[in-house]
Amino acid sequence: MCPRCEQDQETPLHLLRDCYYSRLAWESTPLQANFFNLDLDGWLYQNVTSTSSTGKPLQLWSMLFLALLWYIWKSRNALIFEDKWLPPQIVLQQATSLAMNTRLALATQISSHPRVSRCFMAELWGCREGLRMASDLGIIHLILEMDSLLVVHMLQAKKGVEGLAWTLFSDILHLLRTFSEYHVQHTFREGNFAADYMAAIGQNFSHGITVFPERPVKIDNILNRDALGTLFPRS
Repeated sequence: MCPRCEQDQETPLHLLRDCYYSRLAWESTPLQANFFNLDLDGWLYQNVTSTSSTGKPLQLWSMLFLALLWYIWKSRNALIFEDKWLPPQIVLQQATSLAMNTRLALATQISSHPRVSRCFMAELWGCREGLRMASDLGIIHLILEMDSLLVVHMLQAKKGVEGLAWTLFSDILHLLRTFSEYHVQHTFREGNFAADYMAAIGQNFSHGITVFPERPVKIDNILNRDALGTLFPRS
C-alpha cells in the first residue's frame, strides 16, 4: 500500500506519477502530451528523450522531469524512514532548482574548460538550440547550414568529438534523428550574414540564450538579400 496516499498499491508508476501527491507536483509543470495515459516504459521514454523547453530560460523539460522523479523518490523515503512530510510544492521547488543548477553547471564547465575552444563550443550551442527550436515548431524536413567546416564534417561523420564537448554533440545527433529528413551542409560566412548578425547582437546580453519572438528590424535587409540569392565576393 502506498504510504503517502494509502489508497493504491505502490507500483513504480503509482509512486512516481499517479499517487495523489505526485500528481499535485506534476500538474504544476508544463506537462507533455498524454502524460498520465502512458505505461511506465512509454512514459519514461517520452519524457526523458523530450527536446522541449519548460518555457523558462536554460531549462529543458527532460532535466526537470528527471529532477522531479528524484525528489518524489526522496520525499517518499523521507516519509518512511524519517517520518518527515514534504509538501508537493516543496518537492517541485527542489526539483526545479536542481534542474536549473545542473544546466548552468554543465554550461559553465564546458565553456570554461581550457582544452575546448570557446568558438567551437559556441557553434555547438547555437546548433543545438536552433535544432531544438525547429523541433518545437514542428519542422520535419530540415537543412542545417553552418559556416564552421569542422563542425559540419563532424556532424556528417557522426564522430570526432571527445571529452566535455561530447555532451552537446550527442544531443545534436539525437535532435537530428527526430526529423523525418535532414541535410547538414557547409556555407561560407558570406552566405551566413544573418547568423553572424544575430551572434553580434548576442554579445550585448549577459545571459546565455535569448530567443526573439520577432525578428529584429535591421535583419530584414540581410534576409531579403538571402532570399534573392545575392552573391558576395569572398573577403
